[in-house]
Amino acid sequence: MQQGVLMQNILLIVIRGLAFRGGGRASQDPSAPLRVSSSPDEQIQALRSLQQNVIAPARTLGWRVGLAIDVVMPSHLHSAWQRAKSASGLRAAIIEERIRETYRHRTQTETLVATLVWANQTGPAEWRSRSALFITRADLVFRKPLPLPPPPDEDGKLMLPFRSVHRKTNTTRCTHMWSDLIIYVPRRLEIDFVDIVRNIASRQGENMHTIVADIKGGAPASTLRQWLDLHPGMKPPNLATMPLRSTARPSAYRYGIPLAEVRAFAPEANAGPDSAFAYNPVYYIIGRNQSTKVVPPADCSAKANAAAAAAAAAAAAAAAAAAARPTCS
Repeated sequence: MQQGVLMQNILLIVIRGLAFRGGGRASQDPSAPLRVSSSPDEQIQALRSLQQNVIAPARTLGWRVGLAIDVVMPSHLHSAWQRAKSASGLRAAIIEERIRETYRHRTQTETLVATLVWANQTGPAEWRSRSALFITRADLVFRKPLPLPPPPDEDGKLMLPFRSVHRKTNTTRCTHMWSDLIIYVPRRLEIDFVDIVRNIASRQGENMHTIVADIKGGAPASTLRQWLDLHPGMKPPNLATMPLRSTARPSAYRYGIPLAEVRAFAPEANAGPDSAFAYNPVYYIIGRNQSTKVVPPADCSAKANAAAAAAAAAAAAAAAAAAARPTCS
């Protein structure tokens, strides 16, 4: 009985991505040089913050914590990585570790799929029977302890850092974009989560910001268009309230986790995933500038939507009038 209880309390933390980040975004092109820093200080700070603000609080709650490390860095930094792990004071069993010198996939989502497949095929069987999965990046510094749920979290929700509610220029509705750099996945949602990530990776031009089905029709707009193409003349169901395992849930809609199944680590925050552009209270990315700009959420009321629609119509009319105006030769 005791062994069964222990297995229910397993939290596997997956650390992925570029270590020793230096500078801005790194290309996923395997032939492109990695943008890294020769100083280990920020990387040590990132790993130390993981210990202090994720691992230690999780263990206090009763989680058994293990690490699966799948990172990218140049070969000359391999020994510096081992020293950084030691200097950071990590206090969790490393179940498996894989270090690569280049990216092997063309997008971040494809890389995440490969990491998830690797994590599910590696390590002792008991760690594959985990209660929850926590996916993070090697280049993140956690600003404060994360409010993780206690084990075994059998009815848990998918947890993401925060979301941004904004309105692009001349658009008539708000856009919701979730940060996906930290993802907590309870066991009951893991199969659906992996399926959704695979589907996103297979669709060119899309990313993990669409993983939550909380936009028009209860699903990402691209998914809504696909469903309407497959079911002309039919009214789409609202996925935001439909259970994941519902038999009425269309397979074409298995692209987003319903909003009812999602929680934010910082629900009060309104920011994009890149900490260089707006401040968020959860993390910042090493090797980049840290913005102090706090962005309020957009006004998404019906009145604001109508005003945006009127402004867009006026702009279109002005552009049409300008195009029709004769020009001097």
